[in-house]
Amino acid sequence: MKARALVIEDEAVNALAVEHALSSFGCDVVGVASSGEEALDFAERERPELVVCDITLRGRMSGVECACHLLERGALALVFLTAHTSGHQTAEVARLHPGVPVVMKPFSIPGLQAAIENALSHPAGA
Repeated sequence: MKARALVIEDEAVNALAVEHALSSFGCDVVGVASSGEEALDFAERERPELVVCDITLRGRMSGVECACHLLERGALALVFLTAHTSGHQTAEVARLHPGVPVVMKPFSIPGLQAAIENALSHPAGA
């Protein structure tokens, strides 16, 4: 799968694992951001086709809020990551972004790959 990808993850180990997985799938990782603000800057410059975003980020902007801003700029393949099966932000994802794949951390490579293939086939905001 070929896609320009942006990773939004504030845990360095998880970000590196996602970046490595995306590269192994044939994606061109154009950036790794640890905050929503940084992600928006990367997206403006690099125009990713795929975004893998942690639901919970440190800082003022959650991953869910960041994804909303990214989708305002146009459709893109979106996959959320989370370590929480329940909670406010996970419920917010289901409400605001129905059909967007959510991958549990720690993730499996086949599970992440399937979610990305699904996202690329059905871009959010389209």
